[in-house]
Formats: sequence, C-alpha cells, structure tokens
Amino acid sequence: MPRVPEIFSTARLTLRRPQSSDASAMFRAYASRPEVTRYLSWPTHRSVDATLAFVRFSDDAWQRDGAGPWLVFATASGALLGSTGLEAGADGTATTGYLLVPEAWGQGYATELLLGVIDEARAGGFTRLSALVNPENRASIRVLEKAGLTRAPDRGQTHPFPNLDAARPLPVFGYELALSPVDSERAPRFATLEAAMSAIEDRSSAGLHDWSLTHTSLSRDGSRLLLHGTLPQAMHFGAVRVSLETGEVTLTDEEHRDGGDQELVKATLPEAWAARVRALASKG
Repeated sequence: MPRVPEIFSTARLTLRRPQSSDASAMFRAYASRPEVTRYLSWPTHRSVDATLAFVRFSDDAWQRDGAGPWLVFATASGALLGSTGLEAGADGTATTGYLLVPEAWGQGYATELLLGVIDEARAGGFTRLSALVNPENRASIRVLEKAGLTRAPDRGQTHPFPNLDAARPLPVFGYELALSPVDSERAPRFATLEAAMSAIEDRSSAGLHDWSLTHTSLSRDGSRLLLHGTLPQAMHFGAVRVSLETGEVTLTDEEHRDGGDQELVKATLPEAWAARVRALASKG
C-alpha cells in the first residue's frame, strides 16, 4: 500500500499531519473565512467543533490509508498558512487539493507545496495524482498547470461547492498527473553543489533541455543535491543560485538579459538544510 510521511519540508514550508491541538488555529486562520473556503468542497466552519471533526476525519484517513491531510506552515516563522493533502484511492491513485490564507497568496507557496506533495506521492508509491477545480478558480488552475498536471477529458463531472451553491453540484475541471517510476528521474542528482551549478550552466549536457527547473533540495540522507523540474511548457527557470553563507535560494529567468536576471523566487532554506548544503559543498 502506498504510504507518505506525516511531516516533510520544502524550501520554505513545513507540512505535517493535523493534531487536535491545531483546531483553534485552523479555525481562525482559514476554516472560518469565506474568502478562503469559497471554492472548497466543504462548508465554511461555524465553530471549532466542526474543525475538530475534520481532525478526527484526518486521523481516520491516516490510520486507514497511510495518507491524509497536511497543515502548511512557514518554516521561518511557524505561521499556519493553509492545508493540503492526499486522499488515497484505488489502485495506487490519489486526489489532492490545497488552500492558503490570503496573507500567503501571490508568493509562490501554492506551487511550492504542490510540487512537494507530488514528490512525496511519487516517492510513497502512488501511481497517479488527480485534482478537481472549479472553472472559475483561475488561480488554482494556473498552479495545477505549473506543477505539471494536465486537463483531463471533459466527462461532464460535477462536484459540490456548498459555499457557492448549496443546492446542487457544479461543473468541475479534472486535472491529472502520472507518477511512474520514470518520472522520478526528472530530479537529476549530483555529488556536489559545484557539479550541480556546472550542470545548470550547461543544461544540454546534464539532460536538462527537456524540462524546467523549479527548485532544489537535498536528498533525505543529505548526500545529494536534487534539482526538481516540470515540463517546459509549464514554467521556465534558467538558473538557480544557493548562498552557502545564508542558505538563500534564488531562481532566475535567464532570458532577461537587458537589466540582469529577473528574480522569480527567493527563499531561505531551513538552517538545518543550509548547514547540510554547506557541508555537502565543502566535500567537492
């Protein structure tokens, strides 16, 4: 049976399984806010009791399926930014979705957390990932496409959106991504930071010409720098720089030559990761 970890990190985010002690913070941060729940399949919570019921649902899912909801925190500040998760289906498939508080919108968090969920779903043994989205939710559609999911054929699907129309299900778009073992090789591995940087400068020799770099991380054992990417039509990042002094990661678009590289994403790695990057680079 596929299984994913109850806690993991991306460059800027920490994702972990909800606990009953989180219910009040979840209620205040997003579950009670109509601007957050507008396009979700569950009604806006009117009391913390509803949020506690969700945590019990989460516990059941994790115990039964080895997967379930995650809360999303900013690693640097510890602030609760939202929620995502994996709902296990038949034959190794899973469904995902996400929400973010308005204060976290427009900062690249949605794409970052979804790419992290995809990595964990693949590593955990899931073979296909799907998502449903309201056609009016253009921001989430862009996030799904940036993360490599593609629109499924229109099958006339409908889905409940109680915060839009409680009386009837509404049409939805379906998005899908195959998670075959071959796909996991989209993250080339390099023994040292220097080797990775050289490979980025010479994309064709590293086999990077057919995919687009999105972020870097370290392997779980700290022995390899990983470069993560999506299909070229989804987004394009031309270079990545990692500061060994601060752990700061900057992704840039190499096409902007006139005024220097345009900075697309800047994030700070958790200190534990930054220290491991520095130690890894010193070996080379």
